[in-house]
Amino acid sequence: MPNVEAVKQRTGSAVVYVRVSTDRQVHGASLETQERDCRLMCERNGWEVIRLFREEGESAKTADRPQLQELLTSCRVSKPRPDFVVVHNIDRWARNGQDHDMLRNYLIKLGVKLRSYSQRLGESPQEVFFERIMSGQAELDNKLRGERSVAGMKTRVEGGKWPFKAPLGYINGRVAGNKTLIPDPVRAPVISQAFELFATALYTKEQVRARVNALGLRSANDKPLSPETFSRMLRNPRYAGILS
Repeated sequence: MPNVEAVKQRTGSAVVYVRVSTDRQVHGASLETQERDCRLMCERNGWEVIRLFREEGESAKTADRPQLQELLTSCRVSKPRPDFVVVHNIDRWARNGQDHDMLRNYLIKLGVKLRSYSQRLGESPQEVFFERIMSGQAELDNKLRGERSVAGMKTRVEGGKWPFKAPLGYINGRVAGNKTLIPDPVRAPVISQAFELFATALYTKEQVRARVNALGLRSANDKPLSPETFSRMLRNPRYAGILS
């Protein structure tokens, strides 16, 4: 049920913060749905919406988000300050318990209250405790999804698949429908020559780097290989066919 403030608190102003973390959600209905519901909550409580902050394609793993930072600045410098910050759900606000507490305490110091369309938030001990549980649940959910994602990628790599960006000398491709690495027909022969030259121990690393740069080997940014990039390439086990 949407949060409905007591009648004696049904006046004031509010800013609305909506957020999605993926491009797919940006182009979907999620932002519009969040905004609609938050505005409905404000209307029911008699709060004037004075500004909307729309965060598109930004993760809530950290508080370093452009629209969120602008919201905090606006709450600090506005005269008068808004009475409420309204979000659709706590996990739209933050997915880290420490960040949630930091942001909430910052608003409290400004005299601004955090409210959610989906959860009942307030200042009573019970409501503060419930908010702490919800912020912890958002963090737990985020970490569990991260673990599942890493486990899934590890399983794919162990099966000979490659779901990441291809290293220099390879291109991302598919074999039998599975994502994997395919030798780059332009760069791969030059990189093979670099390893062969270096393996003879007749040339220094810098001499080999100069040689392949002269042969036209370029980085993904179409620049000659720097010493750091070349050193990383020589140490990369992917060039020995080791994917895991």
